[in-house]
Amino acid sequence: MGKFANAVFAAFECLQSEHRFLPARAVSGKHFASLVRQVSEDVFAYVFVHDGRPSDTNLSVDLWVAPPDIPDHSLESLYVGYKIRIGSEYDIADNFLLSCEKRIVHFLPCVERLCPYVRSELNDPGIRTNRWMVYQMERQLLSCFLLRFNRRDSLAVAAQDVASAAIRAASLESVENACQPVVVEMLAEGELDRQIVGVYGGNENSLASALAGHLYVRALGIASLAASEYSPRSR
Repeated sequence: MGKFANAVFAAFECLQSEHRFLPARAVSGKHFASLVRQVSEDVFAYVFVHDGRPSDTNLSVDLWVAPPDIPDHSLESLYVGYKIRIGSEYDIADNFLLSCEKRIVHFLPCVERLCPYVRSELNDPGIRTNRWMVYQMERQLLSCFLLRFNRRDSLAVAAQDVASAAIRAASLESVENACQPVVVEMLAEGELDRQIVGVYGGNENSLASALAGHLYVRALGIASLAASEYSPRSR
């Protein structure tokens, strides 16, 4: 993870300490930083900061209210949820990120009101992209995993534990590796629908990667809810 992401996380300290956002370190890097907060089981809030200045475009800050998904730019192609442009500048002042954080905090009371519209759109989107169709398969894959997890299957429990530990990690590689044996067993035991398998051509690595992304955002969501116990705003 690069200096840029660390600088963003440091600037958005209030979002983390008082508003339950967590840094998504595993998907943040040299020119992109992401923070995540679970609003409800099926709706999340995301803050994305993209530094386009190396490509001669602006540094932009966006707030997303959208379904749980890997917290990166793939939300753009899902076409479900709502993106609010918080700020966009090329020559940024020293207080630019702090000013953006203030704007986000002002908008947060409106986030929960958007949840019914996000759910409705996910079920019947106005634009059905290929990413939306794949997303449906990914969520079915997660549901199959959770059946194993809820009956305390050792491989599933281990994979979720690794995803929880990855909150502090710089990549998702460990989560993908932990998901691999779970996927192998689910395929061997015929637990996955043909359509899910077909989307990924039966490729174990691709299935494990897709599952890892959803376990990661699930772990971030669970941790953000736990953070509310210590947030001054929750008391």
